[in-house]
Amino acid sequence: MQIQLLDSKRGRAYLRDVQSRLEFAGIEVRIIDADAYSTEGLLEIVEVQVARGDRHLLVDNCTGAQIYEVLEWQSCDDEELLRDLEIHLVRKD
Repeated sequence: MQIQLLDSKRGRAYLRDVQSRLEFAGIEVRIIDADAYSTEGLLEIVEVQVARGDRHLLVDNCTGAQIYEVLEWQSCDDEELLRDLEIHLVRKD
């Protein structure tokens, strides 16, 4: 699993660029607005998307607590079942 953390200034443009490149390659991906979710809610959304086979997650407006929880969640992958997962997190202003 690869997690990329970006600041809000360049992060939003970066997410749109990644989204465009993936869609050009035929991979449908949406940008999740973390502002709309509690910390637990964001983790639920991440788990649902991973369970349905998504391997590229783009998340904007993350709080420090949300980022911490995603990193904690990542550390629970003892069997490396998620080694091909990429998560791009953009910090909230």
